Amino acid sequence: MHKKPLIIDVDGSDGSLLALVLACASEELSVEGVTCTGRWGAADRTAVTVTRLCEYLQIELPIYVGNGRPLCSQSHLAAQTGEEPPVDRAFLPPAEFLCPPQPAAEFMAEVIRGRAGEICLAAVAPLTDLADLAIAYPQLCRKVDRVVIAGGGTVRGDRTPAAEHNIWCDPEAAQIVFRSGMPLIMCGTDVETSCYMCPTERRGLYDRGGDIGRLVAELAKDAACLRRAAAIYVLCRPDEVNLRRYPVEIDLNGTYTRGSTVALMSGYYPDKVANTDVVLALVRQRFVQWLFDTAASADRRRQG
Repeated sequence: MHKKPLIIDVDGSDGSLLALVLACASEELSVEGVTCTGRWGAADRTAVTVTRLCEYLQIELPIYVGNGRPLCSQSHLAAQTGEEPPVDRAFLPPAEFLCPPQPAAEFMAEVIRGRAGEICLAAVAPLTDLADLAIAYPQLCRKVDRVVIAGGGTVRGDRTPAAEHNIWCDPEAAQIVFRSGMPLIMCGTDVETSCYMCPTERRGLYDRGGDIGRLVAELAKDAACLRRAAAIYVLCRPDEVNLRRYPVEIDLNGTYTRGSTVALMSGYYPDKVANTDVVLALVRQRFVQWLFDTAASADRRRQG
């Protein structure tokens, strides 16, 4: 089976780590590298967490440090709202991270340039690193195969009533990405009603799984985490999701709607060009089965 080459951008949250585990465990994807941003302004901290996760998974991946701060000083940071970073994950072994001199955006550009039209990008974090790529290398934006974004939503948010967390953290970066010409797939809050796990399913995955199955069950703790897992599912099983193409804009100025992704679904804006494939739903039973199958397959490979 031909595997799709993937670069995944993470922020160290449980959901982004879950997406990384599933991407590495998947039989459909080949992870070419990991780029790290930071929800709490510490991209190097994210890189250390990813290094520890790779040690646990017994794999080696190129890991690059990206931009740990939003592009605009007016953007929100989780640390400014009293949110604490996650506690140290005791189940991950200690590991030393040696920071490469090459920035994340430069690494992405080098890989895309060498394999034009082949590379997929998955952003399961705020879009700062992708915006850095689009600013520094605009000519490469149309040379990626596809970019799946775990963020946004057409109906509601989760960080605020209107804005989803990853877009809310750096809406200026999101606007740059959505206007860059990259072939975008938005997997946001719309899928939460169809990508959840029942407590019995999560317990069954934990009880029947090996090391990878238990790790997936441990990280799949809420809707936000599973939404990031769904972004990887979209890359692996694109024929099993409901996609609609819309013009999508980012609201930067609303008092209550800043950071929202506005999908222009009606015909009131004929001058707007559709720029995003929006994931509206997926089949929950197939998604959950994919989680089980992917974890089980990875456990079998791990055991020998």
